Amino acid sequence: MQTAAKEIEVFEEQGVNALASATDERFKVKDLSGAEWCLKKISRAKMRFEEIKAYVDAEKAKLDAFLADAKLQYDGDKGYFESLLMPYAMEQLEGQKKKKSIKLPSGTIGFKAMPAEVVKDDEALKAFVKDNMPEYIETKETVKWGELKKTLTAADGRFVTADGEIVDGVTYTEKPDVFYSKIN
Repeated sequence: MQTAAKEIEVFEEQGVNALASATDERFKVKDLSGAEWCLKKISRAKMRFEEIKAYVDAEKAKLDAFLADAKLQYDGDKGYFESLLMPYAMEQLEGQKKKKSIKLPSGTIGFKAMPAEVVKDDEALKAFVKDNMPEYIETKETVKWGELKKTLTAADGRFVTADGEIVDGVTYTEKPDVFYSKIN
């Protein structure tokens, strides 16, 4: 039987799969040095992941800048050519009552009706509607859960008031602790 230090050395040299096949059992943490070795491996994996993430983020930033430049170029080109097409479309559609577009082999040009822009002063509008048309005022009721929860006691999957009354409409389920590892 090998010592823990020797198992760790073999594990580092040959990897998890080689160790498992050589000994027909998985590596097991048996002491402090084994646990520390695992945390160091997690730390290295995290550093590698963060290195890859930083690289990907940098590449994304380059690609986003490239895309933004392409979008600016496209918007400029589109605006320029639409400014050339607009007078032509106006001339072709002049006197037409219903027709607002022209079909061409490569696409369609024309004019579409746009809705009016509505600018609201919510406070003034609310005051007017409250006084003159109250049926259009909406009131929303919500429970102040954070404050209510402080006054309740949890028991057997339910919440109970200070008077012992079970609160309807809310339950809870205990969850088991979750294992974690934190690298310093």
